[in-house]
Amino acid sequence: MNRNHPRTLALLLGAITLSAPVFAVPLAPGATVAINGTTLASRPELAGTAIYDVTTPFLCTRADGTTLAKGKVESRVVQDSGGYYDFYYRLFVDTDSPGYIFDFIVSNYGSTLYTDVDWRIDGVGDVAPYKSFRDNAPGTGVYFSFYAPGVHNGTSSRFIFVQTRTSGYRTGGNVALHVTDNTTYQYCNVAAAQPM
Repeated sequence: MNRNHPRTLALLLGAITLSAPVFAVPLAPGATVAINGTTLASRPELAGTAIYDVTTPFLCTRADGTTLAKGKVESRVVQDSGGYYDFYYRLFVDTDSPGYIFDFIVSNYGSTLYTDVDWRIDGVGDVAPYKSFRDNAPGTGVYFSFYAPGVHNGTSSRFIFVQTRTSGYRTGGNVALHVTDNTTYQYCNVAAAQPM
């Protein structure tokens, strides 16, 4: 009898687990999910054509008018291989920004609209979110949490995305940044693409 058989089987199962593809992370209204990142190799349905890509500066000020946080938000719409629109976002915080971003909120995701969320390992950027959640009612807000460490000055986020099954989008919608300098906490809005 070969006593190494259980060990060999365990090693093979471990190798299969480590190389398993990363699958969709559906996000229903009221749900919270851990997001660990994915790649185009693991998710070939993410392949597509960028049909909109705009970077917009933001400046969040305190009540007294002083700068709390500043940087840019890149908003990209990709028509995926299934013909649907996926919404990608990347956050940049300026090197001289006093504060940083710890949450990012996108809205106009109708409560019946399918959403799949994650971030791209195979892209550029420094910081990735660790979880995403969607509000209960009406279920239109999708949140990405970067808290601990957050997107600090001089850094940028990885591309985060919301994959949908919608065939329409609009520009001029708003996304919200939750920013802080560890004393003041504030939301500020930035123009970005959203589903119709």
